[in-house]
Amino acid sequence: MSFNGGAGWFKLATVTMPQASSVVYISLIGGAGYNVGSPQQAGISELVLRAGNGNPKGITGALWRRTSVGFTNFAWVNTSGDTYDIYVEIGNYATGVNIQWDYTKDATVQIHTSPTYTANKPTGLTDGTVYVIYSSHIKPTAADVGALSLSGGQLNGALGIGTSSALGGNSIVLGDNDTGFKQNGDGNLDVYANNVHVMRFVSGSIQSNKTINITGRVNPSDYGNFDSRYVKDVRLGTRVVQLMARGGRYEKAGHAITGLRIIGEVDGDDEAIFRPIQKYINGTWYNVAQV
Repeated sequence: MSFNGGAGWFKLATVTMPQASSVVYISLIGGAGYNVGSPQQAGISELVLRAGNGNPKGITGALWRRTSVGFTNFAWVNTSGDTYDIYVEIGNYATGVNIQWDYTKDATVQIHTSPTYTANKPTGLTDGTVYVIYSSHIKPTAADVGALSLSGGQLNGALGIGTSSALGGNSIVLGDNDTGFKQNGDGNLDVYANNVHVMRFVSGSIQSNKTINITGRVNPSDYGNFDSRYVKDVRLGTRVVQLMARGGRYEKAGHAITGLRIIGEVDGDDEAIFRPIQKYINGTWYNVAQV
C-alpha cells in the first residue's frame, strides 16, 4: 500500500480489542523512496497494541522504530466500546510499502489501504509511546543516554575520577575522594588534599594556606615587591671632614670614621674624616640608622 499526500498523519487501521484479552501487531516493511545505495529505505517499523484490564478501560501501545524512515509516531482514539482508530505519522515518499498484521483471536483488525491523510495530527487523539531501537544505523546521541559528549557539554554536580567525590558541589576529585579541585564562589578555585583546603586561585592572585617548598628557581615577572623590601647594595657615601675639638671627636650618627689627619700635636686643629654607611633599596640610597 501507499501513503499518499506527503508527510503527515494517516488513519491506518480500525481495531476492536476486548479488555484483558487482546493484542494487535502491525508492521511496516519498506521506507521512503526507491534509491540504490540507501539501505535505510529497507526499514521496519513495528506497532504493538495491548488492551487494558478494564480498570480503567482502554488500550496501551508502543511503536518500535528500527530505522529513520517508516512510522515515526502514532496515536489512537476510542470511537465506541472496544473499537479504536489507529493513526500513524510517516514521512514523504512512503509508497509501495508492505503492511503486515496479526492479532489474538478475540481482536479484529481492519487496515485502511487508502488511509485518510492530514498534514497535522488530528485533535482528540491519545499519544502512544515511541521506542527507538539503537543500532549502527540509528546511533544514540550523548543526550539520549545521559552521557557527556566528547565535543563538550555541561556536567551538573561533582565528578570523581576513579572514585566518588566527597567534596560535593562543583568539584573534581582525582583517585582520592577528598583530594582535588572545587569551585567555591564566583572566580574562586580551591585545591584540597585529604579534605584540607591548601590553596585558592582567584582572579589576579594565588593564595596558599600551607608552606610552599620550591626546589628550583623562582623567576617573577615583577620584582617590585622584592625591590621595595631588600637591600641590593651597600657603600660608603661622600666624605665628611670635621675638626677634632680638644683632641677628641665621636663619629656622626650613621657614619664611620675612615681617617684622621694630625699635624704636630693634637691641639684642636686636626681633622677627623667620616663617610656615611649607605644601603641601596628600590633604586634609592639611604643612610643607615644608628642605635
